[in-house]
Amino acid sequence: MAGRYDSNPFDEEEVNPFSNTGTVAPATNSRLPPLKPEPADYNYGFGATVDIPLDSSTDVKKKEKELQSKEVELKRREQLHIGFCILAAVAPPIVFKGKSLTGILSAIDVLGDHALIGIFYFIGFGLFCIETLISIWVIQQVYMYFRGSGKAAEMKREAARGTLRAAI
Repeated sequence: MAGRYDSNPFDEEEVNPFSNTGTVAPATNSRLPPLKPEPADYNYGFGATVDIPLDSSTDVKKKEKELQSKEVELKRREQLHIGFCILAAVAPPIVFKGKSLTGILSAIDVLGDHALIGIFYFIGFGLFCIETLISIWVIQQVYMYFRGSGKAAEMKREAARGTLRAAI
């Protein structure tokens, strides 16, 4: 070891545990035995493969009924939402006793007395019109995706394949 006030404390003697200092005889045969051959199958030696059908015909019919019920629910909700947006955009004074918070009819009525409040009514009318247009566009895209892209036909073909696989 180095002294207490050495110029380089990290400078050590040659210490190599793998060097042959003569105390241990060198290995004469360092060759490892070869590995045993592995079986040449695709299942890694776990036995025969088992064919499990992914979908049965009852599952596909159940999924189809579930999708139809969701479509009916979506149609009902989206029509009710679009109808509300149109009603809020127009806001007839027949339905709303007095002044409504939005609507073109209320905006025209208030614009004569208070211009700033009328502008706010027009802004609300515009926002509900935009909401109506976006809702119509979204439902159109959803219907085009499921009906126009052939997803229903693809699901029926997949169900037929699953049934055929289950039968075999």
